[in-house]
Amino acid sequence: MSFASLRSYAVIAPLAAALAAWLADRDRRRRTMGLVESAPIAPLRRDLVNLGVASLWGLIGYGLVAAWFAGKGITGATWGGPDVGLIAVGALAIPVFAGIGGLIGRLVPSKFSPILALGVMFFLTIGSDAYKQTTTSYQPDGTLGGYSHDQPLQLLMPWGLTVVNWAEVSTPIHFVPESLVWLTGLLAVVIAVTALVRNRSVIAWTGLAISVVIAGIGAVPLIERESGLSPWERPAVAFTWSCQTESGIEVCVHPAYEARLDDTSRFMSDVLSPIVGLDGVPLTWRQTGPWERPTTATGSLSGFDWRNQLWGIVETVFPADSEGDGPLATRPASQLVILQWLADRSGQADMGSWFFGSPQEVTTAPARTEGEAWFPPEPDEVQLAAFEPQVDAAVARFAALPPEDQGAWLERNWDDLRAGTLTLEDLP
Repeated sequence: MSFASLRSYAVIAPLAAALAAWLADRDRRRRTMGLVESAPIAPLRRDLVNLGVASLWGLIGYGLVAAWFAGKGITGATWGGPDVGLIAVGALAIPVFAGIGGLIGRLVPSKFSPILALGVMFFLTIGSDAYKQTTTSYQPDGTLGGYSHDQPLQLLMPWGLTVVNWAEVSTPIHFVPESLVWLTGLLAVVIAVTALVRNRSVIAWTGLAISVVIAGIGAVPLIERESGLSPWERPAVAFTWSCQTESGIEVCVHPAYEARLDDTSRFMSDVLSPIVGLDGVPLTWRQTGPWERPTTATGSLSGFDWRNQLWGIVETVFPADSEGDGPLATRPASQLVILQWLADRSGQADMGSWFFGSPQEVTTAPARTEGEAWFPPEPDEVQLAAFEPQVDAAVARFAALPPEDQGAWLERNWDDLRAGTLTLEDLP
């Protein structure tokens, strides 16, 4: 919820900047510039008042959003708590952007200056984040390449400085103090530049120099942050698994996802209960994530979509000896029959005969690479269509057996089934 509050700044801060630009140009629009300039209140003080008004309205909106998310967290969260530092980063960004908007309104006096300020600020938030998302990719060695620190404008987007994949639930929040120092220095720079626009005094120049130093102190560690680390290499926040056991199958999820535990445990139990205790069938299944690497001692629970869960079961119980995985794999037809029978127990809609891959008995063209494009293995469509009724009939026959007969056959033939040496004719 703290991240959600922080991210709301991406919308609220540009609106505060537009308001500040409108306030900065208000006297020119009213044609009272000369009267205001002759007033006893110092021009810089008027600029700071406008900055304060725009920031106040922005902070009110930010506070309402934070309060709403806090209420959602109190009523629905199962793990963790508010992060004051993250919320403060978003709050501090609002006066920073309001100050930039005020400068735009002062330096570009026009009725369109609020629109200009709004557009510039949206580019520095949402636009730079889009740049980050399109240039982020994991390399074959697991490191993160093309990350946002290569993009200087990313420094003007605080929520890009702290948000990493899975950070909401798995890794400690890094660089919050540095972000606060950077934004404080940047706010001081904006105020100093505003003062220089009014009066190029020694005090204003000195203030600008000091504020640049402060901003630099915060910016350097942000630019050099360890963003090349993959999520597996980041330290994880300590937690205790939320677990539930049904039919001898223990399912464990991160406590942040405890609300999904009942449905997930029931699904895994429905699918796996007929093969509990057989070789290669883990009794414990844990949700995968950057909090730890998968192990051979436990099964990997791949998210909460039933398709991913089924494919996770398949790759654990019947690992494919082929170039593809999931629906791109090739497996013995006997394995496909048993897998389809197990999947049908989950009550999901008809997945079709080839949800778990194509049969090895069908001629399949190997995977190929053309240029930078990779093409998966391609089974012969004519042979596949002719073979499908045989697989469907075998599934129906096995499903019609009494449960005790199903279990007895699986116990006798399990090793051969996993080894891929059985054919459709070997099935009951």
